[in-house]
Formats: sequence, structure tokens, C-alpha cells
Amino acid sequence: MPLVNRLAALVLVALAACAGPTAWEKDGASREVMAHDLAQCRAEASRAVERDTAIDQDILSGRSQDLQRSGMLELRRDTMRNSNRGRYDDIVGGCMSARGYHAAGA
Repeated sequence: MPLVNRLAALVLVALAACAGPTAWEKDGASREVMAHDLAQCRAEASRAVERDTAIDQDILSGRSQDLQRSGMLELRRDTMRNSNRGRYDDIVGGCMSARGYHAAGA
């Protein structure tokens, strides 16, 4: 697997681990149903963010020397990561809301 694909996969796993609320509620939904719906929403979010993550990795690979010289590499990497994490969380939240869930305690 090319390095860019491995990095993209690692970022997606990290996004899934850090994603928004871990507990969702819906009247009448069992834990099993909630877990299934959440898994589907996370898979949908991963697919949506995967392309952007790969593009970001390509940009960083191609411009890493310039960014490093300017002292901006870590900032750019963090900005991209946070943007993708936010997009992932928004997609999961929207998906779960569309299925009738709300974040536990909200």
C-alpha cells in the first residue's frame, strides 16, 4: 500500500476514534440498533472524508520542504487534520440526526 494511502487510512482511523459524541439516544432504539446506525454513519463519514484526506496528504507530500522551510508544516498539517475531523463529526452528527437520534445528555 503506498505511503499516502497508509497515512490516509491512519487519519481516518484517528478520526473515527475521536469523533463527536459516543452516545446517542433515540426513543425506542435498542443499543444494538443504535450501534448499527452509528457504524453506518461513521462509514458514510469515512468515505466522504477519505478523498479529502488523500488530497491533503498529497499536498503535504508535494510541499513539505517549502512548508518546513517556512515553519508552517505542523500548522498546515494540524489545520488539515482539524478540518477533516470537523467534517467527519458533522457528517456523523447529521446522519444520526436524520435517523432520529440526538446526542445523549443534549
